[in-house]
Amino acid sequence: MNPTPQPKSCPLCGGETERGSVSVHGTILGFLFYGLSLQHCWFEGPVGKQEIVLGSRTRRPGFRCRACGFVGMFGNESPL
Repeated sequence: MNPTPQPKSCPLCGGETERGSVSVHGTILGFLFYGLSLQHCWFEGPVGKQEIVLGSRTRRPGFRCRACGFVGMFGNESPL
């Protein structure tokens, strides 16, 4: 798999970015209090249509700005 290109600067503030991955998952504490549940990351557009952009317990290549904390995720369908 070819490495995903990483923006050299943040699209919001221009700060330095670092490569990583974005995922959705529960925690041990959450499991103890609430049990096993599926969690998804959703995107809602301006007309209110919702779609899953990241399924439970999956990950996608992404990046984070060290200065402002902005997190970006690449939209490919294949997990890392």
